Amino acid sequence: LNSVVSVISSLFLMSVWNRAVRRYGWFKVMAFNCFFNVFMDLFGMLTTRDTVYFYIISATISGLNLLGAQKSLAQMLYINLPKKDTDLFNTFYNFIIYLGCLLGSMLGTWALSALQRFGETMPFFGMQIWPMQLLTGIRGIVFGLLGVYVVLMEPRLQPDTSITA
Repeated sequence: LNSVVSVISSLFLMSVWNRAVRRYGWFKVMAFNCFFNVFMDLFGMLTTRDTVYFYIISATISGLNLLGAQKSLAQMLYINLPKKDTDLFNTFYNFIIYLGCLLGSMLGTWALSALQRFGETMPFFGMQIWPMQLLTGIRGIVFGLLGVYVVLMEPRLQPDTSITA
C-alpha cells in the first residue's frame, strides 16, 4: 500500500517540482530541500513515545521533499559533468549516491558507537533521547549548513542552461 501511495503522490508532486526548478533553478531548489530537511530531522529527533505527532510531521515533510531532493541532486550532478561525458551520467550518479551511502553508514556507525559511551539515553532539554535521535538532529544541522553553502556558492556555479526540468 505504501508503494502505491508513493507512486500516486509522485505523479502529482513531479509537476510541482518541475515548475519550481523552471522558476528558481536547480541549485535554489536543492537549497530549499536542504532547509526542508532540517525541519524533517528536527521533528524526527524530537519523536518519542509521548510525541508521536512529531513523527507524523516528519514523515509528511519527508514525503513532500523526497522527490524534489532526488530531482535536484541528480540534475546537479548532471549539470557538472563535461558535455562529452554525459552518457556516463548513470554510472557517475550511482557512484556518488552509493559512495555517500557507504560513507554515511560508516560515519553514522562510528558516531553511534561514540555516543553510546555516554549511556543508553541522554538528557536533552528536559527529555531523554537515544543516541540515534541526537544523530538525526546533527544530520539536520548538516543539511542546514549544506543549504547555506549551496546558496552562497550558487552564483559561482555555471550550469548548462540548455537543461530543462
